[in-house]
Amino acid sequence: MVLLVDTNIILDVLLSRPEFVKDSSMIWKLCETEQAKGYLSTLTYANMMYVMRKQLTPDQIEDVFRKLNLIFEFADFSPARFGEGCCNEVEGF
Repeated sequence: MVLLVDTNIILDVLLSRPEFVKDSSMIWKLCETEQAKGYLSTLTYANMMYVMRKQLTPDQIEDVFRKLNLIFEFADFSPARFGEGCCNEVEGF
């Protein structure tokens, strides 16, 4: 299973948002245990940086990103990649 994980899923877990942390943790766990391949967009990292910089030091933010990179991968959403998928008739595109 391949998942594009929304910024809010990551923030729900990192910030222990009471309403959402249980469901978001299940998605996170699927990726962590390699039952699913989790992708984050580069925009997710930018948005997380904006949110976390208000509460964490630069070193703490770097540590969070280092740990996220162990579980999730960056997704390349450049126009060139979309063109490749469209032109190559990738299944599920």
